[in-house]
Amino acid sequence: MSIPVNPYRRIDINEGSTAILEVTYLDKDDANITPSAVSYRVDDLTNQRQVVDWTAVASPSTTNTITVTATQNNLNSRSQEKEMRQITVNSTDSTGNVTQQIFVYTLIRIFTRVDQVI
Repeated sequence: MSIPVNPYRRIDINEGSTAILEVTYLDKDDANITPSAVSYRVDDLTNQRQVVDWTAVASPSTTNTITVTATQNNLNSRSQEKEMRQITVNSTDSTGNVTQQIFVYTLIRIFTRVDQVI
């Protein structure tokens, strides 16, 4: 199951689910632009760990889709019920100016019940 990430709301995603982020690039007048370069990284803020190192987007356009895979959305710590994840997106315009956008979501542990027979 894929869940979109929205920067303006609280987003909870079950561990092991794919997260899809659609990023749009705007100039100072809020007009769509096509950046000359785009890169992103994913960090686990709770445990201060890098999940995905800086990754270049192959074909920057006015809107790009960034996918954080189900494997990348596994919790890093088995003792925590949730972890905060941050996606940082850097885009470079045709004049060399870099704009950074930050998106945050919470990974929630999926608990399974195990019945013991005594």
